[in-house]
Amino acid sequence: MVQASYADGITRDVTYEARARLADPRFADFDGTAVRPRTNGQTKLLVSFAGQTLVIPVTVSNSSLPSAISFKLDVMPVFMKAGCNSGTCHGSSRGKDGFRLSLFGFDPEGDYHRLTREQIGRRINLALPEESLIVQKGLGAVQHTGGVRFSTNSGLCQTLIAWLAAGGDQ
Repeated sequence: MVQASYADGITRDVTYEARARLADPRFADFDGTAVRPRTNGQTKLLVSFAGQTLVIPVTVSNSSLPSAISFKLDVMPVFMKAGCNSGTCHGSSRGKDGFRLSLFGFDPEGDYHRLTREQIGRRINLALPEESLIVQKGLGAVQHTGGVRFSTNSGLCQTLIAWLAAGGDQ
């Protein structure tokens, strides 16, 4: 985010009007307005607006480490994309077939609790992630009123399995 402060005390968001570039793009690049790491090293972020330039040092470290999978940032979007937390499915006020999710994921903490703590051992299987009920129902391998929601090699399925294999943490 880039803010311009004017002599009269007014501050204005000029993020989309400012020009930003990296002195050495080998270490990082842009993903929209966010800076994304590429490889370890140091560079500078140069932000220009209205004839002024701000130089910000950037240090990239641990770029080769995979980011930890997150229930809120990785698993909740699976439920959204597969339609699991819509009003016609498990996101309805009473849920469906004994399982309830918050409508469109407004309560990730509650969804995590219901998925991992209600009926322990039924919905998730950390020892054999592929055999977890949330995976098997989405694949249509066991009866599911909502039908098949994803295929075995889909990103949705792989995200659920990766989350479970990593321990199913929040």
